[in-house]
Amino acid sequence: MRDGVVDSPLEWDRFIGRGGAPIWHASLLRQAVEAAGAEASVVVLVGDFRFGNGILLANPVPSGVLVDEFMGVTAGAMTPEHDQAMLQRGLAGLRAWHETYGDQARYVLWDVFGRQVQDRLAGRHIADGHYRHPVFNYDEIAAALPGLDIVDLAPLLRLPQHDVSRLFIDGSNHPSQIGYLLLNGLVFDRLEVREAYDRAVATVEGELLTLAQKISESAGRPVLLTGRSAWLDTLSRYMGVNGARRLADAGLILAPLDHVPGQPSLTQVVERTDLEPCAAVVVSAGGKDISALLARAFRTELSMWTDVPVIDWESATEKAIGDRGETPRFARLDPALPADPDAIKPALVSRAVEQGPLGTPSWSGLTALLRQIAGSRWHAPMTGHREAVMTAAQPDLAEAMAVNGSRARECYDAAPFLSLKHTTYFSVYDQLFSRFVGKAPVIVEVGVLNGGSLYMWREFFGADARIIGVDLNPEAVWLREDGFEIHIGDQSDPQFWENFFRQVGDVDIFLDDGGHTYPQQIVTSASALDHIRDGGLMVVEDTHTSYMSEFGGPSDTSFVSWAVNLVHGVNHRFSAFVEDHDPELRVWSVQFFESIVAFHVDRPLATLESQSTMNDGIGRDAKDFRYHSENTMTNEGLRDYFRH
Repeated sequence: MRDGVVDSPLEWDRFIGRGGAPIWHASLLRQAVEAAGAEASVVVLVGDFRFGNGILLANPVPSGVLVDEFMGVTAGAMTPEHDQAMLQRGLAGLRAWHETYGDQARYVLWDVFGRQVQDRLAGRHIADGHYRHPVFNYDEIAAALPGLDIVDLAPLLRLPQHDVSRLFIDGSNHPSQIGYLLLNGLVFDRLEVREAYDRAVATVEGELLTLAQKISESAGRPVLLTGRSAWLDTLSRYMGVNGARRLADAGLILAPLDHVPGQPSLTQVVERTDLEPCAAVVVSAGGKDISALLARAFRTELSMWTDVPVIDWESATEKAIGDRGETPRFARLDPALPADPDAIKPALVSRAVEQGPLGTPSWSGLTALLRQIAGSRWHAPMTGHREAVMTAAQPDLAEAMAVNGSRARECYDAAPFLSLKHTTYFSVYDQLFSRFVGKAPVIVEVGVLNGGSLYMWREFFGADARIIGVDLNPEAVWLREDGFEIHIGDQSDPQFWENFFRQVGDVDIFLDDGGHTYPQQIVTSASALDHIRDGGLMVVEDTHTSYMSEFGGPSDTSFVSWAVNLVHGVNHRFSAFVEDHDPELRVWSVQFFESIVAFHVDRPLATLESQSTMNDGIGRDAKDFRYHSENTMTNEGLRDYFRH
């Protein structure tokens, strides 16, 4: 604010704070009273409740609520017991502020809110699909302070968390430009949180899209922006779940080598982008020559990158970092790579670089470099690679998995909401579902929890897929806002399924990732099979519960037992059995994977009459020697082969 990077209705000296100071730091409250008096309106941004936890290691521990001296987080004091003590001390500190300012103060639980966003993105403290930190939970802390005017950030926790993470520039919850604008809207304009958030996002995205258009116009064509740099990482985080596509529509295709969670993977960018008419700009930490990495990633000839300009953001930040008394530490710099002798080091001012040693760009640093790219000739046409890209755009499944990894895993990682999958599932998805990609299939998934898998399937199958979610939790209806069909009901109730299929009709893929109890899995599967189209699939996940005692297994009424019973029905189609048994006439085949069973539905193939045939080849009157073996094996001996 002092340097004019962020606009504010207040003068910068009306902001009081010390990095790492706990809310119960006596000097903070004292400075606030000295600067504004006890009658002023005050907004308190609450930092990490662990700040100052070194106080618990003091001997003796100082008495009283408001104490000076202790700053930052002491690793040796990070235990569950100490965290609980720091929570209580923090609550007491907030009550001390309330005693001073009463209704004149408003509070923003910024860090505990940010902690929940970061934890959820990392999959930490998630049980049964719900987030719960052992100590620091936003809702519990707000509820423990009933007399305080706390700005309600909770509605943002119901948005895609990859979008919400744009409020921060790092894992320590330092606010980004979007975060600052959100806080300005909440504090000074007293907007509701969603209105403030939407306005902040629209303001930042609008400026980035304008700069993207200028870059494209300057080059006279779309521009590919790629490479490996903290600058690219930060720009990608600013774009949220769908921002990269809007940026591409404006003429700037963002495709860093290092995947940023919530963003399309590089493979996905290559598959859906025609690079032939593009110009390119590379941003490379330390000005390193990464042309070989780029050629491999984009599946082009190495010569295609010869004339593409390379921008060295990291080296340009070294002076600003050094002037602050810090030693640069660039995460994206590979010292083993050769330097590009023609790398461009842009001119930067200190405020273009965030605090810290990583060379993270501030908002002014992001926009300054984009303006320099737009106003320069720092982009070169991409030529001589059409055949390579066209060949690579449609690899077969084995090649795609060997070279680029799992498509399913990439879509899973890019999903904006939490989803829980086992690592062994993704190759199964790729094998079973790849033939449906781009074919607008109708998909039903039972058990949607936080909704992440629905977004995964939308990315995997394409925007034209009809995706239907089923859950017993009525809160799942929020997913309808993003275009998913959501039905609420009990999957162990046959009547629910009868009503469900009467509404939605037949489907191509039915995926059960629901409650995993035997009644839920069996009733669901038995109800769904009649409504799966020929050529379609019914896939049941987490079938390991058939072997778990807490689910009642092993049992002759487990789901796997039911599936094996259905295999008997498949084999009872053999002509010798068909009249005396009940053959399975919907499922053509069954595949067993680790923890997954897949049923291939194809009625024409399943009802094909089983008859013995003989071709017109020449016979040689061969004798049947099946019973001529001298080696005999008893049933007890055979049982030795049944190892599992």
